[in-house]
This record gives sequence, structure tokens and C-alpha cells, in this order.
Amino acid sequence: MTSILGGLGIPLMIIALGVGLMSVLMMVARNYKKCPPNRAMVLSGRKHKMKDPATGAITEQGFRLVVGGAAFRFPLLEQIDYMPLETFQVEFNVKDTPNVDGVPVTVDAVANLRISSEAHILAAAVGRLLGKNLEQVMEICRNILEGQLRQIVGTLTIEDMVRNREKISQQVLDIA
Repeated sequence: MTSILGGLGIPLMIIALGVGLMSVLMMVARNYKKCPPNRAMVLSGRKHKMKDPATGAITEQGFRLVVGGAAFRFPLLEQIDYMPLETFQVEFNVKDTPNVDGVPVTVDAVANLRISSEAHILAAAVGRLLGKNLEQVMEICRNILEGQLRQIVGTLTIEDMVRNREKISQQVLDIA
């Protein structure tokens, strides 16, 4: 009996090592996630240090970001969410808003927007927008842009609005 088991010991060890190696490879393959360049992958659940480019201070946050690359997700410790970085259009208008002369003006506008892929801006967007669908994000942007446009219209004359459309666009961009 011992001679039979002794002869099978080495092949059984080789098979066990092969199964173990395959299990490890399957776990790595299952948790190595790729992210296309038009999306941000948010891996949350573990602390991650991030350097603020404006101040140089190092802050700790509960997520890490990957844009256009890949990362290993630690099973049981991290969760993956995605945030789209594609351009989207928001139409908005301001009705009967008085300009600098007190004349009520109606202005229709369209803005092409996207979430920036710069690390500190994207981190702020994750904190505010992660989990919201595109319609909710568009509504938030619409409300902000309508308020900014209303403020700008209040500082311009009718002639400025007709002649300097680029000036209005630039002012909305600067304020927003």
C-alpha cells in the first residue's frame, strides 16, 4: 500500500501545484481591470495618497483613480465604479432677465461639457457626481450655467450681447 502511495505522491504534488497556480492566475486575471480613455475607473475602499498640484500638499482619500490604463482590484477590499468622461451637450436659457439697462432679455445657449481627467479636478468630480446618471449631471450643469448666464446678462447692454457673442461665451467659461 505504501509503495502505491509513494509512487503517486510526486504526481499528486505536481497536480496540486498546477491547480494552485491556475487558481492564482485566474484570480489575477479576474481582478486586473482595464479602463478606456473615455472613462475614469474609481477603485474605492482603501486609502490612497494624492498630491495636490496647486499646494503640493499630500492628502489621503478613500479611493484611487485610473484613466486610460489598468489596475489590480484587491478582492474584498475594493469596489469599482466608472465615471464617463465623454463630452455632452447642455441646452439652457434665461428668460426675461433684465440687462444693465433694465431691458428684459431672453437668451438661449448651448454648452459642450465634459469632466476633466486632471487628477485633482476628477477627484472633486468623483466626490460630487459619482453614482449620478447623465441626466442628473446635465441638470446640475444646466442650473449652474443658467445662473452664471443670468449674472452675465445683467452686466451687458443689448449691443454687447449682439456684437460680442464670444465675450459672453468667454465670461460664462471663466465664471463657471
